Amino acid sequence: MQETLRKSRMLEVLREAAMGGRSEAWFEGKLPDSNNEYTREATTQLLQLGLLEKAQWPRNHYRPTARGRAFLVDVVTTIGDGLGFNWNRVDEIHFPIDRDCPEAERIAHP
Repeated sequence: MQETLRKSRMLEVLREAAMGGRSEAWFEGKLPDSNNEYTREATTQLLQLGLLEKAQWPRNHYRPTARGRAFLVDVVTTIGDGLGFNWNRVDEIHFPIDRDCPEAERIAHP
């Protein structure tokens, strides 16, 4: 169950970055009314996997990398339901591993 929650949070963070509607503080878990710890952890893991990057312009925010956008397309193909994601199928998602990141194996497959 914990793995499902971790995958769900990582997918939510990546999706929010693609949509561009969240602040830097949200991604860094600094808002008092959000799941600070889980959002911050998911953001860190996505950065380490190379799926997310911090952009400096036009304002500080997070966005998916080309690899992250391609991953989202694959996720929509796998668990899309026409309106977004079928969150009940999140266990079918397998996050890619960045071989240059020593923590990637643990992050992608704990």
